[in-house]
Amino acid sequence: MRKIDKWHSWLAKIRQGAGAGLQLNEAAISDALTRIQERESSWIIKIVSVIGGILATQFFSGFIFVSGIFNAAISSLVVGCIFLVGSIFFIRRTNQLVLDTMAVTSYLLGYVLLGVGLNMLHWNDNASAAIILLIAAAAIFFMQHRVLAFFTFVIFMSAAVFLFYNNHLGNWSQCWPAVLAVLIVWMYWKEAVIIQFHPRTNDWYQPLLITLVLFFIGFLQLLGKRHLVEGIGTYFSYTSLWLMALFGWVLYQILPAFGVVMQSQKITLLVIVLLIILPTLRSPAIAGILLLLLLSFRSGDRWVWIISLLALVVFMFEFYYDLDYTLLTKSYILMGTGMGLLAFYYFTRKYWQPNEVE
Repeated sequence: MRKIDKWHSWLAKIRQGAGAGLQLNEAAISDALTRIQERESSWIIKIVSVIGGILATQFFSGFIFVSGIFNAAISSLVVGCIFLVGSIFFIRRTNQLVLDTMAVTSYLLGYVLLGVGLNMLHWNDNASAAIILLIAAAAIFFMQHRVLAFFTFVIFMSAAVFLFYNNHLGNWSQCWPAVLAVLIVWMYWKEAVIIQFHPRTNDWYQPLLITLVLFFIGFLQLLGKRHLVEGIGTYFSYTSLWLMALFGWVLYQILPAFGVVMQSQKITLLVIVLLIILPTLRSPAIAGILLLLLLSFRSGDRWVWIISLLALVVFMFEFYYDLDYTLLTKSYILMGTGMGLLAFYYFTRKYWQPNEVE
């Protein structure tokens, strides 16, 4: 059933339960549902718009460089600003997919031209990245389109990460996933407050969350490469301890939703789960992805759940590959894990009633 149909069904049940004493503004409700239906496009269309915008930007960027149209720094900067400002205000007046893709292309191309112009002026990398970061931060306050907001947050985060590593702060790489994990947990926990805080935050919430999740997964992947990042221990990572602590806190908070309300039961289950994932202490990626899966499951965010599940498969393969054991020992570990999970499944199903199994 479509979301609009569900809302109509819920309203019908409310009317039936409340009786004749309930008075509803039918015109306002119908207008609100119509505006929501027109505003919300499917995620498939949004993904197509994102991919189309990226591909079109690459094509036009290549055309500009080959043709040599913008060989002057001033012209690149001026046209880049025109593209940025024009796309932000143009996209407010259209709901068509083709025009949306053109606006996204113009927006991204504006940043490309700004980068080219700053490079022609021979500004250093830090100054150029700082300007791009400030422009993206300023643009978000005028943003009313989720695809453009997503790209704006990605550009902002990319500039921040570039400044971080360009200033030789790689030894602090473990701070990024730790801070991002706290932000993601806070956003999920305060979702309603954030969305209702300001009319614009409703458009920013999902793009910002997806951006933080993607960068979080990217940093988890980076921390898995211990030979690339200094400060990552051979046997464990300090980030793993922090992520496991966050995972345990979130799990403890949502256990009552599964009928586990007694303090002793919650502590027992929490200890068992933490002991199960304790062998992954040397891999912060596992604890981080389990945290994302738990948060997305709690909030019903199916897209973050799908992204996290795919990342978990990749990280589990990497964790298995990086184990400093022989292939025979790894096979024993897989066999023991499989038998343990089958035994857990058997004993949990054994005590269900027949109607519960169905």
